[in-house]
Amino acid sequence: MEPVAISTAVLAALYIFGRGPLVFAPEATLAAYRRLLSSLRRVRIFGGLLVLIAVPLIVTARQARPVEGGITYLIEGLGWLAAAAACLLVAAPALFQRLMHSFWDAVGDPPMLRTIGVLNIAGGLWLAWIAFFVLGATGAGASRTRAVAGSVLSLRPADQPCRPGSSSPSR
Repeated sequence: MEPVAISTAVLAALYIFGRGPLVFAPEATLAAYRRLLSSLRRVRIFGGLLVLIAVPLIVTARQARPVEGGITYLIEGLGWLAAAAACLLVAAPALFQRLMHSFWDAVGDPPMLRTIGVLNIAGGLWLAWIAFFVLGATGAGASRTRAVAGSVLSLRPADQPCRPGSSSPSR
């Protein structure tokens, strides 16, 4: 399995396990999130930990770009988004803390929290699909798997021929 697929799979697992409890225990999860962000020091530590997610996504996506093609731009973009969020958390934790508390106050009712949890699980499963079936495709069916996945992600017909080991059409 490629390093970019591994880092994307780890991100998907963190996404699912971090937001999955919103579906089953929304009030308890909301209380845990509020406790996690209760002090500025904890917010800064969370920002430092977010760098541990951003750096592998950026580095592995840049290394895999010649082989994997366009999907690595999405993975690198997620990495840069996580890096920007980490900078915000470390540089302005009070701003982030106010922003999150106002967000959780606005969506504090259980049906809305459950909806957010279900959507986040769906996003995590989509990332897992990318990690295992698009980036992790190896063997004889790899080019066809990447061709189909590339057509879904780039909105091009799946029957266009692809170069082996690439998700971009050959010309």
